[in-house]
Amino acid sequence: MNFVNRIEEKLRISKIFSDLKPRFIVVYGRRRYGKSTLLKKVIRDNDIYFMADQTERAQQINFLATCISEKLSGFDQVRYPKWEVLLSAFNQRLTERICLVLDEFPYLIKSSPELPSILQKLLDRGETSMI
Repeated sequence: MNFVNRIEEKLRISKIFSDLKPRFIVVYGRRRYGKSTLLKKVIRDNDIYFMADQTERAQQINFLATCISEKLSGFDQVRYPKWEVLLSAFNQRLTERICLVLDEFPYLIKSSPELPSILQKLLDRGETSMI
């Protein structure tokens, strides 16, 4: 199916991205209906888009670190043993608010069932500048 110009969804997500409060949002729906394309159309130049796959946890962490290093030079020069270590280091390196898009999140959860609770903990503690 081709991407349909989702004006309402784009406006709603853009509004969330501009909010000062860090947020965790979920975009869900049937496969092949343009969710990834929608996210790519609303992220800003300084935001980070990461497409997960079905590899093991350590590999996913390394892939995300490499993706982050495109915006934060040298970020991938450190080994991150756990998601919480990577996400905390990411937050500490931020000098401005950005959006971290974790596309295909179910793939991440399959290899790391603890990830949603880690994200929730970081948000609850207010230790995050990412959306």
